[in-house]
Amino acid sequence: MCYAPPDTKSYGNSEIAQALSDGRVAMAVSWGGQAAPIVKAGRNNGIEFSITPLATSWNATWGIGIISAIDSARAAQVLCMLLELMDKHLDRLVAEYAGSPVRISTYASAEINEKCPWLKAQLEMIQNARHLPSDSSLVESVNKIGERIAKAVHGAEE
Repeated sequence: MCYAPPDTKSYGNSEIAQALSDGRVAMAVSWGGQAAPIVKAGRNNGIEFSITPLATSWNATWGIGIISAIDSARAAQVLCMLLELMDKHLDRLVAEYAGSPVRISTYASAEINEKCPWLKAQLEMIQNARHLPSDSSLVESVNKIGERIAKAVHGAEE
């Protein structure tokens, strides 16, 4: 913390992105969904980033559900829309505008990798990721870890 800006304790995603893209900080950990805006904003400020994967990471996935309260015709429409959103072309756009595609074919594209230099590091993290343990006490454990990290960052005593 002695090398971080004094107000780092209150940073959220947008503050981290801003500090990186305007050069106030030399390095930070961020998430894939911010990679494109950070790199683009940095380039606009004359900053080029080197991106490296974390040594270990947990893999996370997203899920989408359709509520059972809607009629089957509407559920079919929603399902068709969701399938369209998972199209290869749209996944490439997600890579370019957000930074976090979900298709391995997007990560394998030389053309997309040229535009999105963070994808190599993200793919390495995906390949080396460990699954979160399936354990009913996980929520409690993660909360305790978060509390301890917050205490360390904010300087509070136990």
